[in-house]
Amino acid sequence: MATIRKINIIVDTTVELILNEDELKALDALFGYGIDAFLDVFYKSMGRSYLSPHEAGLRSLAQTIRGCGGLADEAQECREFLKKAASNRLKLELDRRRSILG
Repeated sequence: MATIRKINIIVDTTVELILNEDELKALDALFGYGIDAFLDVFYKSMGRSYLSPHEAGLRSLAQTIRGCGGLADEAQECREFLKKAASNRLKLELDRRRSILG
């Protein structure tokens, strides 16, 4: 007698998305009031039919983005630090040259 065996196959997809700081800040701002507030306004203005099937994914995306929003601020702090370091290095070099020339 023949038997039929069902094979379960799971396909998992991941995408690496590279955002610049402005894009990251925009996404962070998009979810800044929380996903429930966003969905409430979206559903009232645009309807539920298009986005509703993707709500779980959108909630996950919002959580991820809200966790990364501070990276743009940290990058700005890093730039400011490097600018100060370069300025201090230039000042030290000028002071060194002045002391040599006397």
